[in-house]
Amino acid sequence: MAQIQLVESTDFHVEKDVYKAPMPAMHYHPTHELYYLVKGEREYFVDDRFFKVEEGDLVFVPRNMLHRTAG
Repeated sequence: MAQIQLVESTDFHVEKDVYKAPMPAMHYHPTHELYYLVKGEREYFVDDRFFKVEEGDLVFVPRNMLHRTAG
């Protein structure tokens, strides 16, 4: 089951999720997002590009940029 901890600030969206399901819906935040993948693989869609994200990768998503994960 997902365990989510969320901290909102004016500059960053900080969230800790513990689950395996992707976020298939395109969304954005009024803050920057840092996404760190602890384990596994994921495809990360940012704006109009897909990136293969692997264990230990860090993704920076600028504020108001559409993004989602898959895979």
